[in-house]
Amino acid sequence: MPPESARLALEQADIGGPLLGWKEKGHAVELVGRTAEGGRETWKLTLTPKGGTPRHLYLDAQSYLLVRTEASRDVAGRTIEAETTFADYREVGGLRFAHSIEIGAKGRPRRISVLVEKVEIDPLLDDARFRVPAGSR
Repeated sequence: MPPESARLALEQADIGGPLLGWKEKGHAVELVGRTAEGGRETWKLTLTPKGGTPRHLYLDAQSYLLVRTEASRDVAGRTIEAETTFADYREVGGLRFAHSIEIGAKGRPRRISVLVEKVEIDPLLDDARFRVPAGSR
């Protein structure tokens, strides 16, 4: 796996997000200030992951839920400004999850939209789902 892809995979594996335990993870966080995003007041933060590229996080000033992220990404040898927007937060098991996520290059009209139909917390899973299939070694 190319180094950039490996770094992104590690970032995405951080299921709690980069702000949860950021000091322990070795990240740096800077409060840039207040701004408006989509008609609402937000706090703009710059997060620099340990050994990673800085990115901007926008948190709703009322709820502190993540509204948008901006980050530079290397795609096919070119650097793009990627942005991800989170919306339609709903409570599931006492936690709030975004049920609408849009991803795209900043300033470009094409977007990938993810609509979450259902969130399950701690479902029962058969251990067989995690076994290596026979004949694949």
